[in-house]
Amino acid sequence: MRFSSLAQYSRFIAASTIVFMAELALTITLTEVFEWYFLKSYFFSLVIGSIALTTYNGSVTFKRVTSCAIGHRILCTIVILLMYVADVLSLYVLESVFGIHYILGIIIITPPFSLLNFVVNKQFLQHKDQPKAQRISGWRAWYKKRKK
Repeated sequence: MRFSSLAQYSRFIAASTIVFMAELALTITLTEVFEWYFLKSYFFSLVIGSIALTTYNGSVTFKRVTSCAIGHRILCTIVILLMYVADVLSLYVLESVFGIHYILGIIIITPPFSLLNFVVNKQFLQHKDQPKAQRISGWRAWYKKRKK
């Protein structure tokens, strides 16, 4: 990740911290409802989310960090709910293999989130071969260009 100034870096740290706290609060709340599934997968999913956010190229804003984290949290939640449903339906084959939750999580979560990260990168990427005035700068400009 490239930071053009100290202010931009501090904004990224602040946004990441707020998102981390929000995710942790959501995870603890859902853990009360769905037992240990969310808590067990949270720390591993946080690692994937952090890697994806730190490999993001382009300017960093609170909105972009938040949208990446929210997309990641939704994907993790879907996978964990599927695991919960599988257990409720007595499909204990998943439980018989050591660490299958983590293996399944890595297989299922990583490709879609990498794709999401790629799409976000592509939308915000400033193409060097275009004049500065024609570069895409944010969702509004991208949406207007796509609408034409």
